[in-house]
Amino acid sequence: MHYICKLLLIFLFLFVEVFSANGGDTNNFMMKADEVYYNEAKEEIHATGNIFVTMDGYNLNAKEVRYDLKQDIIFAEGNIHITTSSGEVIQGQQAILRDKLKAGVISEFIIKFDKDSLLVSRLGSMLNKNRFTLEKSVFTPCKISCDKSPIWQLKSKHTEIDYTKQNIVYKHLFFELYGVPIIYLPYLSHPMHDAEAQSGILVPKMKNDSFMIPAYFRVKPNLDFTITPRIANNYTIFNGELRHAVEFGKYEIHGSYGNPRLKKASKDSRPDRYYFSTHGDFSAKNLNYGFDINRASDKAYLTNYHEIYDSYLTSRIYANRVNARNYFLLQGFYFQDMRVTDLKNKIPLVLPNVQTKNIYNIAGDNALLLNVETNTVAYRELDSVQLFRTSVNFDLMQNIISRMGHVFDISLSNRGDLYFVDFIDQNTDEQKAKSWYRNIPEISGKWSFPLVRSVGKSSDVIKLEPTAMVTIGRKYESRFDKFGVIDSSKNELSENNIFDSNRFSGIDFHEYGTRMSYGITSSLMSENFYINSFLGQSIHKYNVIKKDNADYVGNLSVDIFGNFEFFYRFRKDHNFKPIRNETGADITTSKLTASTILTELYSIGRYFASEDFSEHDKISQLDLYTSYNLTNELSVKFSSKLDLTNHRAKTLMRTIGVTYKYDCVSISASVADNFLHDIERGIRDTGGVSITIGLKAINM
Repeated sequence: MHYICKLLLIFLFLFVEVFSANGGDTNNFMMKADEVYYNEAKEEIHATGNIFVTMDGYNLNAKEVRYDLKQDIIFAEGNIHITTSSGEVIQGQQAILRDKLKAGVISEFIIKFDKDSLLVSRLGSMLNKNRFTLEKSVFTPCKISCDKSPIWQLKSKHTEIDYTKQNIVYKHLFFELYGVPIIYLPYLSHPMHDAEAQSGILVPKMKNDSFMIPAYFRVKPNLDFTITPRIANNYTIFNGELRHAVEFGKYEIHGSYGNPRLKKASKDSRPDRYYFSTHGDFSAKNLNYGFDINRASDKAYLTNYHEIYDSYLTSRIYANRVNARNYFLLQGFYFQDMRVTDLKNKIPLVLPNVQTKNIYNIAGDNALLLNVETNTVAYRELDSVQLFRTSVNFDLMQNIISRMGHVFDISLSNRGDLYFVDFIDQNTDEQKAKSWYRNIPEISGKWSFPLVRSVGKSSDVIKLEPTAMVTIGRKYESRFDKFGVIDSSKNELSENNIFDSNRFSGIDFHEYGTRMSYGITSSLMSENFYINSFLGQSIHKYNVIKKDNADYVGNLSVDIFGNFEFFYRFRKDHNFKPIRNETGADITTSKLTASTILTELYSIGRYFASEDFSEHDKISQLDLYTSYNLTNELSVKFSSKLDLTNHRAKTLMRTIGVTYKYDCVSISASVADNFLHDIERGIRDTGGVSITIGLKAINM
């Protein structure tokens, strides 16, 4: 009778624990097994066969379990599976457990971090729910088969797992490929599979004649930086990146400093060379502000070691506020000229530049609007020109839509520019100061008539929209030439701006006289394809360019099934001779991604550039890119830029790359060549091989 009472107390204890768990207490105990025995003398529960034990969120499966109630110790044996409260699975053959399965010793220890990553040890110690120590362990995230070793594994004498720090530490380890030791390391640490970013060594990379080892430092969750030494036989470069998120935004700093020699005829070898770039963007109380600063020691350092080909580096600070259709912009610019013909005394500084725009609704229904724009700038070239310029433009806009669907936009505007200029007279070398003023009144009208109709019984839709625009303004006068102080007199005409009254992107130049633009947009949309085209012409009279002011622009694009796209864009003169041609195609399938673009520019000195080009200069370049997945694991890519100007292909740049991703490793290799050299400035032909290796769970 006494034995039965004891047994009832045991079951009552188990019932209370389970009931408490259902009531919200996580400190529970529950056991299920084929057979359960209770030893009254030893105060021990003995269970065998299909055992399932739950304690405080941990689950235990085993073939045999002895639970010492007095010492609160569990002895488990045979196909042990422990599932932690966070979902990890621990396996073993024999175990002594305490602290509700959170601590103990397990032989033939195996822990699974995800579906692939395994850590195996002869003996594992669970110090608590967050810390493990293992002796003679092997870690691999690779697939494992019975007859062969995984692709790679880490075999360590002593291993520590820390869930609090979310990392794994190995001491005295060998890195093995297919079971063959390759590298010995006294110490290695890497984050766990679901850990946040942590400090450590990133993917090493070999590029050309140098070797790079990035070191990542995570100071705070919102602050980190990377230092990457780039080591070669005859130079060392230190690259650095810093990223910091603050309350109102973020900023980044990129820097490089090194001692590569500048190979050129000049005696200046520039032993200390650098590149610096920082960008910040912030916002507070509807005000957006920031900076973008770039500086380098020389063009050769940028091109040879950073693959930056910019003709000049731009530094900018800004602040702007946008409210619906109105805005305010304050900014300043500084330029570093990286061209061959750089003149230090002509490096421009723009500070400040203030632009405002305010639109007033006069009629109350947005049909009649008054647009007031201002543009004020202080501009300086170091030893030649200084000026202060302010401009105000008033634009009264009327929008009318007829009952038949005709759309009319009428605009009456006047722009006034005031210049205060200090300059050096080229004849007397004397400093002079003058003030200039001009106003540019004009009226413009634009008409369009969109027509949309379904075709046949299908869902095909065709759209036609003819558009025409006429602007009447002040005739161009030769005295306006002096206003071109800051900007180039070149503008770009395309289908995107043909119906703009002013196509100059700068602030000095404006279109004059009478001009007319007209064109038609057409499109056909079907379930399987989409065709879109535009053809238009712009005609000028009494403008900045005094002759042949009648150019054609247009485009054609065809998209089939979303997998193939062809496009053609052009600009031609009044005789339909080419000025700009762009022809390209894109192909996208499950295995293939390819694109090609042929760009042709004619009469560059007249239409596009002001320096080093004649009226008849032509450039023709072909860009190619192809990426193909040979298998699910192996892909190849190829890119090239060719110069076809002289009817003979000349390679400017090319890259061939291979990427292999299989199971737990990725290898990317590329061969790159750059033939854009400049011996005078030390810019050489560059080329070489880059190799990057990624290992799953460590750097991949």
